Amino acid sequence: HLPQYLGPHISFLSEIRPISVSMGNAVRYLKYQISLIGIDMQDLDAKARLINRIEKFIHDRIEVARDAISSVAQSKIRDGDVIMTYAGSRLVLKVLTEAKQNGTDFRVVVVDSRPKFEGR
Repeated sequence: HLPQYLGPHISFLSEIRPISVSMGNAVRYLKYQISLIGIDMQDLDAKARLINRIEKFIHDRIEVARDAISSVAQSKIRDGDVIMTYAGSRLVLKVLTEAKQNGTDFRVVVVDSRPKFEGR
């Protein structure tokens, strides 16, 4: 019954925000994990299993990738560099903060625009 329940919610997400590749991958992964749940599994056990699988997905596919990207990006920043970025990004903030904490001396220019001024 869960796939029928999730269908309208997934449709809602795609209506309010275009489905990115990563969101599509996450939805497919969730649907696959749901398909592995036996019909005789208790609801609480199924819920616990899905939560565990979702947390593993977040760690393996998002957090590990974020850390790898951050590491590579930090290795590109040299003393005296001027980094220009547009708006705001948690990953860019992580890269710049950790590079500074590791002793790299550089400047940052944030280019921003209306209406959200996300780089503040």
